[in-house]
Amino acid sequence: MGANKWTIATYFQFLASDGKRMFMKPSAMRSMADSLKIVLNYKAQPNWLRYLKLQELANRVDLELRSRNLNPRSGVDVQGFIWTSIQIEKGNYQKTE
Repeated sequence: MGANKWTIATYFQFLASDGKRMFMKPSAMRSMADSLKIVLNYKAQPNWLRYLKLQELANRVDLELRSRNLNPRSGVDVQGFIWTSIQIEKGNYQKTE
């Protein structure tokens, strides 16, 4: 059936918890974990211990944002920041004038 994937296993929890339980978007989360020196130990098959590391990553990003006086209202904002910052790093967003 192909349902044993991170996106499926975490998406509805993310929505139902207003982002308190982070959504695993593998490429973005691995990039963010690398930039923050967090060992995510990513594997394609969902695993509870890796999910805890994902939550650790989300909490760290939340704290980093708050330390810079950026106050995410929920994990949805944290997820958005992670996704957008990775896209900017990849050059997918360009400055417009």
